[in-house]
Amino acid sequence: MDLFRYWQERKTLIDAKIDDFINQNGDWNIIELSKYMLRDGKRFRGLLVMLVAEFFGSSEEKAIDGALAVEILHAASLALDDIMDGDLERRGKKAAWVVFGNKKVILATNYLIPSALRIISKYGDEALKISVDLWRNIGVGALRDTFETPDYIDIIELKTGSFFELSTALGIFASGESTYLPEALQLGRSLGIQYQIIDDYMDILKFKGKLDKLIGSAAVLYKNFGKNVEEYVNTQLDYYMRLYLSTLGEIKIDNEYRKIMSDLPQLFLSQLKAEELSSG
Repeated sequence: MDLFRYWQERKTLIDAKIDDFINQNGDWNIIELSKYMLRDGKRFRGLLVMLVAEFFGSSEEKAIDGALAVEILHAASLALDDIMDGDLERRGKKAAWVVFGNKKVILATNYLIPSALRIISKYGDEALKISVDLWRNIGVGALRDTFETPDYIDIIELKTGSFFELSTALGIFASGESTYLPEALQLGRSLGIQYQIIDDYMDILKFKGKLDKLIGSAAVLYKNFGKNVEEYVNTQLDYYMRLYLSTLGEIKIDNEYRKIMSDLPQLFLSQLKAEELSSG
Protein backbone atom coordinates (compact mmCIF):
# COMPACT_ATOMS: atom_id res chain seq x y z
CA MET A 1 0.00 0.00 0.00
CA ASP A 2 1.34 3.45 -0.86
CA LEU A 3 1.45 6.26 1.68
CA PHE A 4 -1.24 8.46 0.14
CA ARG A 5 -3.74 5.61 -0.01
CA TYR A 6 -2.89 4.61 3.55
CA TRP A 7 -3.44 8.18 4.73
CA GLN A 8 -6.83 8.47 3.01
CA GLU A 9 -8.05 5.12 4.34
CA ARG A 10 -6.98 5.82 7.90
CA LYS A 11 -8.34 9.37 7.72
CA THR A 12 -11.75 7.93 6.84
CA LEU A 13 -11.60 5.66 9.89
CA ILE A 14 -10.54 8.52 12.16
CA ASP A 15 -13.29 10.82 10.84
CA ALA A 16 -15.88 8.11 11.53
CA LYS A 17 -14.54 7.60 15.05
CA ILE A 18 -14.70 11.35 15.69
CA ASP A 19 -18.34 11.38 14.55
CA ASP A 20 -19.11 8.54 16.97
CA PHE A 21 -17.44 10.44 19.81
CA ILE A 22 -19.40 13.61 19.08
CA ASN A 23 -22.76 11.89 18.72
CA GLN A 24 -22.45 9.84 21.91
CA ASN A 25 -23.09 13.01 23.92
CA GLY A 26 -26.76 13.77 24.47
CA ASP A 27 -26.27 17.51 24.97
CA TRP A 28 -26.98 19.25 21.67
CA ASN A 29 -24.93 22.33 22.58
CA ILE A 30 -21.85 20.20 23.23
CA ILE A 31 -22.47 18.23 20.04
CA GLU A 32 -22.76 21.38 17.93
CA LEU A 33 -19.66 23.03 19.35
CA SER A 34 -17.54 19.86 19.37
CA LYS A 35 -18.52 19.08 15.78
CA TYR A 36 -17.45 22.55 14.68
CA MET A 37 -14.11 22.37 16.49
CA LEU A 38 -13.32 18.85 15.26
CA ARG A 39 -14.43 19.36 11.66
CA ASP A 40 -12.19 18.68 8.68
CA GLY A 41 -8.45 18.50 9.30
CA LYS A 42 -5.74 16.37 7.72
CA ARG A 43 -5.68 14.03 10.76
CA PHE A 44 -1.88 13.78 10.58
CA ARG A 45 -1.51 13.24 14.32
CA GLY A 46 -4.14 10.51 14.36
CA LEU A 47 -2.58 8.97 11.28
CA LEU A 48 0.76 8.88 13.08
CA VAL A 49 -0.78 6.99 16.02
CA MET A 50 -2.22 4.36 13.70
CA LEU A 51 0.87 4.00 11.52
CA VAL A 52 3.23 3.55 14.47
CA ALA A 53 0.85 1.05 16.06
CA GLU A 54 0.52 -0.99 12.88
CA PHE A 55 4.25 -0.79 12.16
CA PHE A 56 4.86 -2.38 15.56
CA GLY A 57 2.31 -5.13 14.94
CA SER A 58 -0.96 -3.73 16.29
CA SER A 59 -4.33 -3.45 14.57
CA GLU A 60 -6.55 -0.58 13.46
CA GLU A 61 -9.01 -1.50 16.19
CA LYS A 62 -6.45 -1.11 18.97
CA ALA A 63 -5.01 2.11 17.57
CA ILE A 64 -8.17 4.03 16.69
CA ASP A 65 -8.86 5.22 20.26
CA GLY A 66 -5.40 6.75 20.46
CA ALA A 67 -5.94 8.45 17.12
CA LEU A 68 -9.25 9.85 18.36
CA ALA A 69 -7.69 11.13 21.58
CA VAL A 70 -4.84 12.97 19.90
CA GLU A 71 -7.18 14.57 17.36
CA ILE A 72 -9.44 15.79 20.17
CA LEU A 73 -6.44 17.32 21.93
CA HIS A 74 -5.25 18.90 18.70
CA ALA A 75 -8.66 20.45 18.01
CA ALA A 76 -8.81 21.87 21.53
CA SER A 77 -5.32 23.36 21.23
CA LEU A 78 -6.12 24.96 17.86
CA ALA A 79 -9.30 26.52 19.22
CA LEU A 80 -7.36 28.06 22.10
CA ASP A 81 -4.58 29.20 19.74
CA ASP A 82 -7.12 31.03 17.59
CA ILE A 83 -8.46 32.90 20.60
CA MET A 84 -4.98 33.93 21.78
CA ASP A 85 -3.77 34.94 18.31
CA GLY A 86 -7.02 36.62 17.28
CA ASP A 87 -7.21 34.46 14.16
CA LEU A 88 -10.57 34.84 12.47
CA GLU A 89 -10.40 31.74 10.27
CA ARG A 90 -9.46 28.09 10.65
CA ARG A 91 -9.44 25.63 7.74
CA GLY A 92 -11.21 28.06 5.44
CA LYS A 93 -14.10 28.80 7.81
CA LYS A 94 -14.70 31.14 10.71
CA ALA A 95 -12.73 30.22 13.82
CA ALA A 96 -14.80 28.59 16.56
CA TRP A 97 -14.52 31.60 18.88
CA VAL A 98 -15.86 33.90 16.15
CA VAL A 99 -18.97 31.72 15.79
CA PHE A 100 -19.58 30.73 19.41
CA GLY A 101 -17.67 33.29 21.49
CA ASN A 102 -14.59 32.96 23.68
CA LYS A 103 -16.37 31.73 26.79
CA LYS A 104 -18.13 28.79 25.13
CA VAL A 105 -15.03 27.66 23.27
CA ILE A 106 -12.85 27.78 26.38
CA LEU A 107 -15.45 25.78 28.30
CA ALA A 108 -15.66 23.30 25.43
CA THR A 109 -11.92 22.68 25.64
CA ASN A 110 -12.41 22.00 29.35
CA TYR A 111 -14.73 19.20 28.23
CA LEU A 112 -12.64 17.91 25.33
CA ILE A 113 -9.22 17.69 27.03
CA PRO A 114 -10.27 15.45 29.95
CA SER A 115 -12.39 13.42 27.52
CA ALA A 116 -9.25 12.72 25.49
CA LEU A 117 -7.24 11.82 28.59
CA ARG A 118 -9.98 9.44 29.67
CA ILE A 119 -9.74 7.69 26.30
CA ILE A 120 -5.96 7.46 26.67
CA SER A 121 -6.36 5.85 30.10
CA LYS A 122 -7.67 2.74 28.31
CA TYR A 123 -4.05 2.03 27.36
CA GLY A 124 -2.98 1.91 31.01
CA ASP A 125 -1.42 4.07 33.72
CA GLU A 126 1.94 4.50 31.98
CA ALA A 127 0.28 5.72 28.79
CA LEU A 128 -1.73 8.25 30.77
CA LYS A 129 1.29 9.45 32.75
CA ILE A 130 3.43 9.99 29.66
CA SER A 131 0.55 11.69 27.86
CA VAL A 132 0.02 14.11 30.75
CA ASP A 133 3.76 14.85 30.86
CA LEU A 134 3.81 15.53 27.11
CA TRP A 135 0.68 17.69 27.37
CA ARG A 136 2.47 19.69 30.06
CA ASN A 137 5.44 20.12 27.70
CA ILE A 138 3.08 21.34 25.00
CA GLY A 139 1.76 23.92 27.44
CA VAL A 140 5.26 25.06 28.38
CA GLY A 141 6.13 25.35 24.70
CA ALA A 142 3.01 27.40 24.04
CA LEU A 143 3.97 29.79 26.85
CA ARG A 144 7.51 30.20 25.51
CA ASP A 145 6.01 30.72 22.07
CA THR A 146 3.76 33.47 23.43
CA PHE A 147 6.67 35.20 25.17
CA GLU A 148 8.85 34.65 22.08
CA THR A 149 11.80 33.36 24.08
CA PRO A 150 14.97 33.37 21.96
CA ASP A 151 15.76 29.62 21.77
CA TYR A 152 13.89 28.69 18.60
CA ILE A 153 14.44 24.92 18.64
CA ASP A 154 13.53 24.77 22.33
CA ILE A 155 10.16 26.39 21.60
CA ILE A 156 9.19 24.17 18.71
CA GLU A 157 10.54 20.98 20.28
CA LEU A 158 8.20 21.58 23.21
CA LYS A 159 5.09 22.94 21.51
CA THR A 160 5.07 20.79 18.36
CA GLY A 161 7.66 18.08 18.87
CA SER A 162 5.86 17.02 22.06
CA PHE A 163 2.54 16.76 20.20
CA PHE A 164 4.04 14.41 17.63
CA GLU A 165 5.74 12.50 20.45
CA LEU A 166 2.29 12.04 21.97
CA SER A 167 1.10 10.46 18.72
CA THR A 168 4.03 8.06 18.45
CA ALA A 169 3.80 7.17 22.15
CA LEU A 170 0.12 6.28 21.82
CA GLY A 171 0.98 4.15 18.81
CA ILE A 172 3.48 2.26 20.95
CA PHE A 173 1.01 1.75 23.78
CA ALA A 174 -1.60 0.52 21.31
CA SER A 175 0.91 -2.04 20.05
CA GLY A 176 2.16 -3.14 23.46
CA GLU A 177 5.79 -2.82 22.30
CA SER A 178 6.88 -0.44 25.06
CA THR A 179 10.57 -1.40 24.72
CA TYR A 180 10.58 0.75 21.58
CA LEU A 181 9.15 3.80 23.34
CA PRO A 182 12.42 5.84 23.33
CA GLU A 183 12.83 5.34 19.57
CA ALA A 184 9.18 6.16 18.96
CA LEU A 185 9.44 9.38 20.96
CA GLN A 186 12.52 10.41 18.97
CA LEU A 187 10.68 9.73 15.71
CA GLY A 188 7.79 11.91 16.83
CA ARG A 189 10.03 14.68 18.13
CA SER A 190 12.14 14.95 14.97
CA LEU A 191 9.03 14.79 12.78
CA GLY A 192 7.27 17.51 14.77
CA ILE A 193 10.29 19.81 14.63
CA GLN A 194 10.47 19.46 10.84
CA TYR A 195 6.76 20.18 10.60
CA GLN A 196 6.98 23.36 12.68
CA ILE A 197 10.07 24.67 10.88
CA ILE A 198 8.23 24.46 7.56
CA ASP A 199 5.10 26.03 9.08
CA ASP A 200 7.09 28.97 10.45
CA TYR A 201 9.13 29.43 7.30
CA MET A 202 5.98 29.51 5.17
CA ASP A 203 4.64 32.28 7.45
CA ILE A 204 7.85 34.25 6.91
CA LEU A 205 7.48 33.90 3.14
CA LYS A 206 3.80 34.77 3.32
CA PHE A 207 4.42 38.01 5.22
CA LYS A 208 7.74 38.71 3.48
CA GLY A 209 9.57 38.84 6.81
CA LYS A 210 7.50 41.71 8.24
CA LEU A 211 8.06 41.30 11.97
CA ASP A 212 4.87 43.13 12.89
CA LYS A 213 2.92 40.38 11.09
CA LEU A 214 4.85 37.44 12.55
CA ILE A 215 4.05 35.96 15.96
CA GLY A 216 5.45 33.26 18.19
CA SER A 217 8.06 30.86 16.87
CA ALA A 218 7.87 32.31 13.34
CA ALA A 219 8.86 35.71 14.73
CA VAL A 220 11.68 34.14 16.77
CA LEU A 221 12.95 32.30 13.70
CA TYR A 222 13.12 35.49 11.65
CA LYS A 223 14.56 37.60 14.47
CA ASN A 224 17.31 35.06 15.02
CA PHE A 225 18.33 34.46 11.42
CA GLY A 226 16.98 37.30 9.28
CA LYS A 227 18.35 37.14 5.75
CA ASN A 228 20.02 33.81 6.54
CA VAL A 229 16.74 32.16 7.48
CA GLU A 230 16.48 30.04 4.32
CA GLU A 231 19.94 28.56 4.87
CA TYR A 232 19.15 27.85 8.52
CA VAL A 233 15.82 26.23 7.63
CA ASN A 234 17.38 23.95 5.03
CA THR A 235 20.18 22.94 7.40
CA GLN A 236 17.78 22.10 10.21
CA LEU A 237 15.36 20.22 7.97
CA ASP A 238 18.22 18.13 6.65
CA TYR A 239 19.48 17.41 10.17
CA TYR A 240 16.10 16.35 11.56
CA MET A 241 15.23 14.32 8.47
CA ARG A 242 18.49 12.40 8.86
CA LEU A 243 17.80 11.97 12.57
CA TYR A 244 14.32 10.62 11.81
CA LEU A 245 15.62 8.13 9.24
CA SER A 246 18.57 7.01 11.38
CA THR A 247 16.25 6.41 14.33
CA LEU A 248 13.93 4.41 12.10
CA GLY A 249 16.97 2.44 10.93
CA GLU A 250 17.68 1.39 14.52
CA ILE A 251 14.33 -0.41 14.64
CA LYS A 252 14.84 -3.89 13.20
CA ILE A 253 11.33 -4.46 11.94
CA ASP A 254 10.65 -5.15 8.27
CA ASN A 255 7.04 -5.18 7.13
CA GLU A 256 4.68 -3.45 4.71
CA TYR A 257 4.54 -0.33 6.90
CA ARG A 258 8.28 0.38 6.93
CA LYS A 259 8.27 2.16 3.56
CA ILE A 260 5.29 4.24 4.67
CA MET A 261 7.18 5.21 7.83
CA SER A 262 10.17 6.25 5.70
CA ASP A 263 8.03 8.36 3.37
CA LEU A 264 5.91 9.96 6.10
CA PRO A 265 7.96 13.17 6.61
CA GLN A 266 7.69 14.04 2.92
CA LEU A 267 3.90 13.62 2.99
CA PHE A 268 3.53 15.85 6.03
CA LEU A 269 5.82 18.54 4.67
CA SER A 270 4.40 18.55 1.13
CA GLN A 271 0.82 18.77 2.37
CA LEU A 272 1.72 21.54 4.80
CA LYS A 273 3.42 23.54 2.05
CA ALA A 274 0.43 23.05 -0.25
CA GLU A 275 -1.97 24.21 2.45
CA GLU A 276 0.09 27.29 3.28
CA LEU A 277 0.46 28.27 -0.37
CA SER A 278 -3.26 27.86 -1.07
CA SER A 279 -4.20 29.95 1.98
CA GLY A 280 -1.71 32.63 1.00
